Amino acid sequence: MKIKSILFVNFKISLLTIFLLFIISNNAKADHLVGSDISYQCTSTPGIYKVSLKIYRDCAGAYMCPGCASTPGSMSGCTTAN
Repeated sequence: MKIKSILFVNFKISLLTIFLLFIISNNAKADHLVGSDISYQCTSTPGIYKVSLKIYRDCAGAYMCPGCASTPGSMSGCTTAN
């Protein structure tokens, strides 16, 4: 019975902490990936695979990396809708 009481108190404290974090948090803005696909293909060598990663993102969003195009909309494959 004592263990259940301790677990319940820990649960209440955790719940209160999460609630307080939501109350005092600032607005957040996320400009990042929209989604991705990952696939693999067997090669002729056993145990060796070709792995492909396709990333979907908002072209007007955040930069993908420091060495990428100077403006996000000018990246290869980006199209804008009017």
